[in-house]
Amino acid sequence: MPRNPAKHSARPSRPRNRCQHVTTAGRRCRMLRAPGHPGLCFFHAEQNEEFINADEVAAELTTGVGDFGSPVDINQTLGNLFKLVASGRIPLREARTLAYISQQILNIVGPIARGNFDPISTGEFDPKTAGESEVKQI
Repeated sequence: MPRNPAKHSARPSRPRNRCQHVTTAGRRCRMLRAPGHPGLCFFHAEQNEEFINADEVAAELTTGVGDFGSPVDINQTLGNLFKLVASGRIPLREARTLAYISQQILNIVGPIARGNFDPISTGEFDPKTAGESEVKQI
């Protein structure tokens, strides 16, 4: 029985009113485009907006900050973080994480900036285990 190639195309045509988002696995979203958005459904348009906002927030967070090489840079970042949390642009949970990371950086940068950071005398450096990862037994 002969097959009609017009009836059995390899890929069905894609309506223009569908979302254009493609996953990492190569699948396309099947939702309809959001009204007013040129190519994405409501969900993916909102995700895209969050990514754009995240870039803006990151730029504001690091405004006036050097390379985090001094306590002053970290203090400036924490001040910017405070402003962003107070304005509701960063969720409190993310702000806590960023503040913790800032504290960890400050624990290293502070002694280095003062010139009294010696990892060997403080016991933070062991040449016998340098480069090895410690595995804890449970």
